[in-house]
Amino acid sequence: LLVEGVWERKARIPAARVLEQSIRRRLDALSPEARAWLEALAVLGDDVSEPLAGELAGLEERAPAAAAEALAAGLARVKGAGVSPDSRRVADAVKAAASPERLRQLHALAATHYAAQDRDVFGATAWRLARLWRGAGETDRALAAALDAASAAEVAKDWAEAAERYRFALASLPRRDSRRADLWMKRGDPLRRATLHQAAVKAYGWAARHATQEQERFMAKARRARAVLSTGQLDA
Repeated sequence: LLVEGVWERKARIPAARVLEQSIRRRLDALSPEARAWLEALAVLGDDVSEPLAGELAGLEERAPAAAAEALAAGLARVKGAGVSPDSRRVADAVKAAASPERLRQLHALAATHYAAQDRDVFGATAWRLARLWRGAGETDRALAAALDAASAAEVAKDWAEAAERYRFALASLPRRDSRRADLWMKRGDPLRRATLHQAAVKAYGWAARHATQEQERFMAKARRARAVLSTGQLDA
C-alpha cells in the first residue's frame, strides 16, 4: 500500500482494485522477455517446469533471466519442482493484456507439447489438453479431450469432477448441436451419483429437450423423474 501511495493519501480504495493496479504496474515494468515468459506461464498454468515456459515463449538462452525477473517482481513463484503464476488474478491480468493472436498461438504450442510428450492422455493431462485446445480455437480437439477427461474422472469415481468436465464439453458445442442431448445425459449421471440431485434434474431435463429420438427422450424423462424423487420435491 505504501508503494501504491494509497496509505499516504488515506484513500478508501477496495483492496481488490489496489491489487489489480499493483499487478498492472509490475507488468508494465517488465522487460519484453520477462513479459513473454510470463504470458507462456499464464497459459501453461500451475506447476510447470521453468524451461518449458521459456521454450514456449521462444526465449532460448534469455529464458533464465526473464524467469528471474518475473519471480523477483512477485508475479510468479516457485512451487515444488515447478513454477506457477503468483495467483489466478495475476494469470488473468497477463492474459487480458496479451493479444488474442498471441494467446491462441501459445495455447496451440502448449497443447501440441503435451499431446506429444505425455502418455497420460486420460485424466489430468486430458483435462489440461481440453483447456489448451479450446484456448487455441480447436473446438473438436477440446471436446475430445474433455470427454476423455470426464471418462477418467468417472473411472476414478470422482463424480463432481466428471460432471464439471461434461459441463466444459457442453460449452464447446453450438446450441443446436445434435450431440448435446447425449452430453446432458452423461452430465446428469455423475451429478446424481454425487447426490447433486437438483442439478441432475436440470441436466436430464435439458437432455429430454435436446433429444431427437423418442426413446432417448423417454429415457431422459425417466431419469429426471428418479432424480426428482431423490430431491423430495415432487412438483419439480
